[in-house]
Amino acid sequence: MFIKRFQVLTVLASLTVVARLAFPALAAAAPPKVKMPNPDFTQGEAIPPDAKHDWNLGATGARGKPAMVAVPEMLDLLSQVDPKQDSRGMQQRYFTGALFGARNGLLGHSLENVDRNQLYAAVRAGLKNEDGAARGVFSTVYKNLSAEEIKPLLPAILQAVVESAPSDEMFADGIRLDGLRILAAQYVAEGLTAGVNYLRNQNPWGSEKRTIELTQILVSYGAAAQVFIPELTRIADGFATGEPNASKQSSLNKADTVRAAIREIAASNDRTELIHIL
Repeated sequence: MFIKRFQVLTVLASLTVVARLAFPALAAAAPPKVKMPNPDFTQGEAIPPDAKHDWNLGATGARGKPAMVAVPEMLDLLSQVDPKQDSRGMQQRYFTGALFGARNGLLGHSLENVDRNQLYAAVRAGLKNEDGAARGVFSTVYKNLSAEEIKPLLPAILQAVVESAPSDEMFADGIRLDGLRILAAQYVAEGLTAGVNYLRNQNPWGSEKRTIELTQILVSYGAAAQVFIPELTRIADGFATGEPNASKQSSLNKADTVRAAIREIAASNDRTELIHIL
């Protein structure tokens, strides 16, 4: 029975090849597959007329601008976490993406006309979510607030830097680095300390590139970072000695990066006064 089925399949395959060779026009008749672009509803784009499926924006069930009426309630729901019914904050993660997602989030491109007190409450709550990827979505908020508007969030941003998300750790570094940049731009003293500690205790995965980013942040503090030169020297020496689960060359590269930062810090004449937020 198996042999007969195999013979039938072989004949059918042969006939298909012959047909394509004999009638090439038929083979070319099928239109090429065209990838359907995803519309950006937050910018008012419409569903493509030839779409075979539909899109919606999460809990609202609405699309684009019409869904904006739900933003206040969504912000309130994001701020609420029920430790008994939803200990991992899954509802919060859902609303975080629907509101602040970089591509299709309702507020991913602009925070215009959003009540700031509601927004601050949602961000403070969301930055405590256990999931690193969920926290990372709030980078759009950092980008869309002015330097003055973001000041009320500085303590929460610092906390999200110091206390890394316990799950989805591979995605946790982005929001921590973005937070350090915000703190450095405001010359927050606690951010400088947090940056040095992060450099010392960072996750080895991807740390060579991250070390470059961290040292750039520390250098931006100018002469204020000079007090940390002894500690930075110890960190560089530790890298040069070698690290577990890291190649010798990677560790040496990190040591060179830190030492280059030390030289820049030592030579800096930027004596902008630091502020304290705690």
